Amino acid sequence: MGVREMWLVDIEGQEVEVRSFEAGKTTVYKIADLLRSEVLPKIEITVADLFS
Repeated sequence: MGVREMWLVDIEGQEVEVRSFEAGKTTVYKIADLLRSEVLPKIEITVADLFS
């Protein structure tokens, strides 16, 4: 389907799972982490900001 990357946001656990299909890896970011996209490398988001 052409999806290069998918973000799964866990509201209860306050974490984000990023699945990069191009890089073939999955990373789970916790509340204190800085989330980085494999597809859009200039994007950096503090996970805590997503839940504030």
